Amino acid sequence: GSVTTSTWDTLTVGWATGSDWTFVDSGETDLSAYAGQTVRLAFKYVSDSTCAATWEISSAVVKEPDTEE
Repeated sequence: GSVTTSTWDTLTVGWATGSDWTFVDSGETDLSAYAGQTVRLAFKYVSDSTCAATWEISSAVVKEPDTEE
């Protein structure tokens, strides 16, 4: 699908608060609302002329949660 015609849901994740190059673990994001669906994940970077810091993604993992019986 096209990013311009897709339906987007915004997910809340953890973000770094400093201004250095230290990687920050964003924690877990619950995707259970999308179980059984075909989805695409995207990361959107936004800046402007007053705040143009950058960010990097070191790794992203999507997996089923561990279940204990």
